[in-house]
Amino acid sequence: MRVLILAVVAALLVVTPLYAEEVFPGPPPGDITWARGDSGSTWQHFDFPDGNLPAYPTEGENDFGEPWMEPATGSWEWGNGWSCPPEMDPSGVCDGWHCTSPTGGKISIEVPNNDDQNEVKYIFMQITSAGVPTDIGVTGTGSSTPGYTSGIWPPGTVPPHQAWPGSSQFGKPWYTYFYGYVIRPNPKSETITIEVTECTIIDQIVIDTLCTEEMSPVEPTAWSTIKALYRE
Repeated sequence: MRVLILAVVAALLVVTPLYAEEVFPGPPPGDITWARGDSGSTWQHFDFPDGNLPAYPTEGENDFGEPWMEPATGSWEWGNGWSCPPEMDPSGVCDGWHCTSPTGGKISIEVPNNDDQNEVKYIFMQITSAGVPTDIGVTGTGSSTPGYTSGIWPPGTVPPHQAWPGSSQFGKPWYTYFYGYVIRPNPKSETITIEVTECTIIDQIVIDTLCTEEMSPVEPTAWSTIKALYRE
């Protein structure tokens, strides 16, 4: 069953990263957080150094299988000459996937995961792109209970993104967007879909997950209510 997982950023700390691909090395401190390597956790970092499909993480740790990404709808082109700020890459040039469809498109990421029947699956995702994602969804499989409910992480005290000023593509500035998700009950694997408009470029995607017991109560909300937070 497909369920739209709706997200806002968790409580974030203001930091100065070396590069945009990982503003936070895992979930930031807050009511919902964990460390990479904790029992039941995974992380996968896609930075798309070439145009091979499916694309696999360039680094990460997932004991449950090999994550991968490929376009799901629309036309996409890989490029390695996108102008970007030196804080994102010292060369001032970034790689990434460019949506060329006038109606926009989607990419799909498969994440094999822990199948323990704990209460919840938490997901923290960082997307670095020129152009804000317009919709995000999750399909989960492998739970003993049919269907899923979803909620949001507690809202943070800073905007849910990190701006990278000094360069843009097609009039779209570069940002790293942060998303926090909770899925109940825990699914065995997740398919994450990211929808964008024409001329959006996706440079990096970092996904951290944790299968565990409930950390902090969260309530569901509508995507239409929260996506205004992610405007450029």
